[in-house]
Amino acid sequence: MDTVFTHFHSASEGARPRGERFGQPVIGLSVHIDRGNSQLHEAYIRSVLDASGIPWLIPALTDAHALREITDRIDGLILTGGGDVQGRYFGEDTLPDLTDTDSLRDAYDFLLLRLASDRQIPVLGICRGAQVLNIAFGRTIWQDIPSQYPKKPVITVFYLLGKSRFIRFVCKKARGFTGFSDSRWSR
Repeated sequence: MDTVFTHFHSASEGARPRGERFGQPVIGLSVHIDRGNSQLHEAYIRSVLDASGIPWLIPALTDAHALREITDRIDGLILTGGGDVQGRYFGEDTLPDLTDTDSLRDAYDFLLLRLASDRQIPVLGICRGAQVLNIAFGRTIWQDIPSQYPKKPVITVFYLLGKSRFIRFVCKKARGFTGFSDSRWSR
């Protein structure tokens, strides 16, 4: 009987990120954790597909070896939105009114960012992801803008880290995009 595995490529082809081998960038997406499930809103996945990328949902774990193996295989990383980051990550007590914090998600996002940064993989932070980038590179955030800074309107900003074809593509596709960062909203 003939084997059905005769058309598979050798394992050695996995040494380079998939985007370098096939032309479409593989974009890792951080996920949200809800009742023990790793999940993500479909809009993130659809956006990567619409931009001709290949989405790869990265499971929410803190196993550095497993996450390193994953980051070795992606061309870009999107740190997605979600709950609040605990204040201890930027030297403050978490405000008592903040109830949507998750210590596993915090550890996962910061470890994932460290691994991507060490490999100089381009990173896009959206909402919570922008906060994680801001904190990881030495800044702080307003934990609760309405109670801590009620005077000014909130402007949603996303941060991009790195220089690559992926970054240029995101900037080209983002309608109304005017800059890489806006430090007015960080402390």
